[in-house]
Amino acid sequence: GVKVVRGEILKAYRAAGGPGSLGYPTVDEGPTADGRGVVTSFQVGDIFWTPRTGAHVVRGEIRAAYRRAGASGGYLGFPITSDQVTPDGQGRTTSFAGGTIYWSAATGAHVLRTELNTAYLATGGTTGTLGYPVSDTSVVAGQQRADFQHGTLSAP
Repeated sequence: GVKVVRGEILKAYRAAGGPGSLGYPTVDEGPTADGRGVVTSFQVGDIFWTPRTGAHVVRGEIRAAYRRAGASGGYLGFPITSDQVTPDGQGRTTSFAGGTIYWSAATGAHVLRTELNTAYLATGGTTGTLGYPVSDTSVVAGQQRADFQHGTLSAP
C-alpha cells in the first residue's frame, strides 16, 4: 500500500537516491520508540530525524548492526552522519551520538563506541595499520576493547 514520507526525511530520501538506493518505504513515518525523533524504514535502510541531529540515512549491514545495538534507543543514540564511503574507499561508515559503525565486505559491520573510535582514528582509522574492526566494542572492567584485522585496541 501507500506509505507516507514527508519533510526532512523525504529530502534525505531524495538526496540519498530515493527508491534506486534505499528501495521503497515499508512503513509510514512515525516516532522512534523513545519519542525523541522520527523514523521511516525502507527496503534497505532507515532514515532517522531529530531537531538536533537532522535527517540521516542508516542502511545495509550498518543498519543491521545499529538495530542489534538498540537503534536510537540504545547506547549509540541517533545518527549524526548519513552513511559514507570510508577514506580508503573499501567500506562504509556511519557515525552516531555514541559511536561509529564501520563496514567492509571483508569484515562485515562492527560498532566502535566513541572513546575507542577516537583512539582508532588516532591510529589512522581505516587507512591506518589496524585495518577494519572485526569485533564490536566490548567493555570489561571499564575498559573498551575491539579486535581489528591487524591488531587489538583498548581505551578507558
